[in-house]
Amino acid sequence: MLFTIFFIGMAYGLYTGMAYGLLANLPPVYGLYTSFFPVFIYFFFGSSKHVSIGKVTSLPSNKLIHYMSVLILHKFKSSPKQCIKILIYLKHKIFKFNILLIFGCFRLGFLALFLSDPFISGFTTGAAIHVFSSQIKYLFGVPVSFYTGPFKLIYFYIEFFSRLRLVNPVTITASVTCIFVLILVKEGINSNPSCKDNLPVPVPIELIVGSI
Repeated sequence: MLFTIFFIGMAYGLYTGMAYGLLANLPPVYGLYTSFFPVFIYFFFGSSKHVSIGKVTSLPSNKLIHYMSVLILHKFKSSPKQCIKILIYLKHKIFKFNILLIFGCFRLGFLALFLSDPFISGFTTGAAIHVFSSQIKYLFGVPVSFYTGPFKLIYFYIEFFSRLRLVNPVTITASVTCIFVLILVKEGINSNPSCKDNLPVPVPIELIVGSI
């Protein structure tokens, strides 16, 4: 049982960590860092028996940020543009950390009770749409410009559909194949009562497909 939990946790952390790193417009390795270290620290200092936190981390030290920027630039040979992206990401997490610290000190968690179910559903649906929109150009292999500001999704999809004729056949074939394999293994093996009872652990098809 312990091995099964460990295996599932490692598989889930690896592929989701890489995915969150790409969503943050950073190398996948930074997603792996933030999927491991916060959970590891929370294991010792957290108050809940369920170790489930978001794939972000906050570092409350500007000195540490500057040290990391020098380390990244000189040791890991990252470009200055990449270092700037990482610094922006870290400073954003520091700001988020300070907000969460204030909420925790004043025990303001009860404010979540005033958030209605339609509000939460709308928020999660909107987040899902933005995540899907950020990845659809890679799914089809279509080059699309980066937009910011109001109506950016509208501008994005106008350009996306106008360039749909430039779809990469190899990329779309690989994308459709991966989606088909993911659904086939999930529904045919992992969620099939006749199969999953005979498996020591679920087939980590997400990790396998991501590794390929």
